[in-house]
Parts: sequence; C-alpha cells; structure tokens
Amino acid sequence: MHYKIMRIINITQVAISKRVNAVHALFVQYDTNGKGELTANTISNMVRGCINVQMSIESLTLFVNALDKDGDGFIEFDELLSFFLKGLAQSTEKRKEFSARSEFHLHLDMFMGWLLEREWKNGN
Repeated sequence: MHYKIMRIINITQVAISKRVNAVHALFVQYDTNGKGELTANTISNMVRGCINVQMSIESLTLFVNALDKDGDGFIEFDELLSFFLKGLAQSTEKRKEFSARSEFHLHLDMFMGWLLEREWKNGN
C-alpha cells in the first residue's frame, strides 16, 4: 500500500513539474526584453498566439487584473503559473461550468487547454 501511495505522489509531482516547465517556456517566449514581467499587450499577444483569439479590451483588462496579484501592472512568472496550475487542477465538470459563464471564461479555458495540448505534444 505504501508503494502505491508513493507512486501516486511521484506521478503527481512529475505532472506538476511538466506544467511548471510548460508555463515557464511560454513565459520566456513572450518575455522578449528579459525583465521577468509581461505587459497587458504582451498577454494579449500571448493569447492570440496560442489560441488565435483577439480578446476585447474589457476582457483583457479583466484577465490582467485577475492575474496581477501584486497590483504592479505587470504579470510575473509566478502569477501566470498560479493561473494555469489552479485552472488545470479543476475537474472537467468544473472547467465546463467555468467556460459556460461567458465568452471571456471560454477563452480562458481555451488558453488552459492549449497548455495541456502543448504539454502532451511536446512531452514538457
């Protein structure tokens, strides 16, 4: 029994590590100036580049404000990582409920789904 629990813990740690690596690769790809922070415009470009959706100014503002936990106007890696880890930890049913709330929520769910697809394709 102990072996099975340890195996589950190891599998979970590997899955989380893969997600962290995938988010880090995405962050670095869009952090073109190397400052360790993304602007609202960069987040817009990231979403458009990943899921081919142009977010409205209102949706982009909501998204950036939700991500920007320290309120400095920039998105740091840990803020983006928190978004993906929390969102992807939700059950399929919870994600369906979330995406059904509005077009904005659907786009956020699509963005999380894009990361999962990238993770599977690249083995990140």
